[in-house]
Amino acid sequence: MAPPPPKRPSRSTPPDRILRRGGIHDGPGSAHHPSRGFATRRTAEAQGADPAYIPYVPEQPDENTPRDLVEAHDYYLTPRAQHPNAKNKQLFAKSISRIFTFDAFHLVEDLFTAPLLIVAGSEAGSLWMSTELHGRVRSPKKLVVVEGGAHMDFYDVPKYVDHAVAEATPFFRENLGAHCEGN
Repeated sequence: MAPPPPKRPSRSTPPDRILRRGGIHDGPGSAHHPSRGFATRRTAEAQGADPAYIPYVPEQPDENTPRDLVEAHDYYLTPRAQHPNAKNKQLFAKSISRIFTFDAFHLVEDLFTAPLLIVAGSEAGSLWMSTELHGRVRSPKKLVVVEGGAHMDFYDVPKYVDHAVAEATPFFRENLGAHCEGN
């Protein structure tokens, strides 16, 4: 029996997960899979071609841009958080191939031993990462999902930042209390 075709990611699926799952339309064996472009570009650069750069967030989001990337554009490329030294570019072959192979959860069950508070928005494309991490960590932990919040909201929107801070104080007092007495 043939394996089922890869699931098409939702508009809120993070780019690294899209890459690992086989792109938006085709599976890893397809000629259209993004890894084919990485390999071709990396080979060209190894043979002396100039490095290629791509934007980190879209310069001009449209109706097909995932919500998290639209919000990243609104945060990083507007006066809200734009900085003249942040050029919105990354090396294509080196950056993307590293994202493609990176696993932030490798050995987390064994290596993560500190108390962990995870505050995530119910609308964040990264929520799957928060729930997966919470399920795997063995140390004292708490997952708080804030209704309506998206990933970037926790950077500077008072409603969401204040909620996260309100969760942090009692959690860390309870889990680090003996270490924090007198401070």
